[in-house]
Parts: sequence; C-alpha cells; structure tokens
Amino acid sequence: GGWLPRPPAQPFLPTPGFFEPHRPYPHDRYAPADPTAVELPDYLPDTPEVRADLADFYGSITVADAAVGQLLDVLDETGLADDTWVVFVTDHGPALPRAKSTLYDAGTGIALIIRPPRGRTAGGRVYDDLFSGVDLLPTLLELLGVPVPADVDGLSHARNLLKYTGEVRSEVYTTKTYHDSFDPIRAIRTQEYSYIENYAQRPLLDLP
Repeated sequence: GGWLPRPPAQPFLPTPGFFEPHRPYPHDRYAPADPTAVELPDYLPDTPEVRADLADFYGSITVADAAVGQLLDVLDETGLADDTWVVFVTDHGPALPRAKSTLYDAGTGIALIIRPPRGRTAGGRVYDDLFSGVDLLPTLLELLGVPVPADVDGLSHARNLLKYTGEVRSEVYTTKTYHDSFDPIRAIRTQEYSYIENYAQRPLLDLP
C-alpha cells in the first residue's frame, strides 16, 4: 500500500488488455448485476435466461471498469496524467447473437474514449462522426505531433477532435471471412445506411 513506481523518464506506451468481459463469467470472480435492471438490446428476446446472461456480462464489465479506474488513479498519483493521452477501446461487439462475429452495428460497433492530458484545456464532448479502427493510429500520431508515415492506413481525426472542421470519412468498410467457420461477409456503413453482402450459404444463426 502506498508504493508507486517511479515515473518513466522517456515517453512510454503501456497497452494493458483485459480478459473481462469474455465468457465464461464465474460468480466467484464476477458478481452479476441485477437481472431485472439490465438494459436489453433490441435484438435479443426479453427472457429470464437472456437477462441472467446479460447480468453476468454486466458484472464482468464492472470488474474491468474498476481496473481501468486503478490505472487512471496511478496516472494521477504519479503526476503522469498531466501529459499522458489515455485511450480506451474495445475490439468488437459483445458475444451475443447478432452481435460479435457479424457485420451488424452490434458486432462492429466499438467503444472508444480518448482522454487528453490534464494539462490541456480541451473540453470533453461526444464525437459522432464515422470512425474506423484503422483511424486510431494516424489520429494518435497527429495528436502527438508525430508525422504519419505514408504506409499507415486510416485517416486522422486529430483536427476534428481538437476543433471540429467537418466530416473526415463518409463511410466505414468492414470485413469478415472466418470466425470458427467460413463465413465471408463484406459491408459498407455510412451515417444513414448499412449495406451488407453475404457470399456463402450458412445457417440462419451460426453461433461462434
């Protein structure tokens, strides 16, 4: 208790990842949420079994959230929060039918939160423009003032995040070929529409 590591003298990039919230959700590790209070996505039926599953899922999210809080506390306690960019990002949607392993919004939509150094005066806001995962690297490089190499994919949203200047991209492309089974799908997402093409015969529901 009370011991803190010495702040690094050079720029650093820790990339901690979390097993949470992946299945299974053992109750000795994750206390489930109240099943009657969970908010069901509109693509799932409202049954006791689904509510119990989501309650377990929410319980694991609570543990991950607390762990993120510990990391943020260390940045504050060491003074590193004053000049450290923090990025919280997920890699895909939840492990639920019509979500993970699909190209519907519930499968490809990710959480993305970027917190600037506390020394900056940029106010917090919701960024509602289309953002692809490949945009994260060039965006962070430009925010840090590092030239973006020509062979880096994606578009930088840095100027939009600091001062909105207009739409960066008009569409996001997503792709899936294999996840547990051969299932080639391609999609284009715009602000208004989602167009998805499936290229193989498959069951109506193929759970990974």
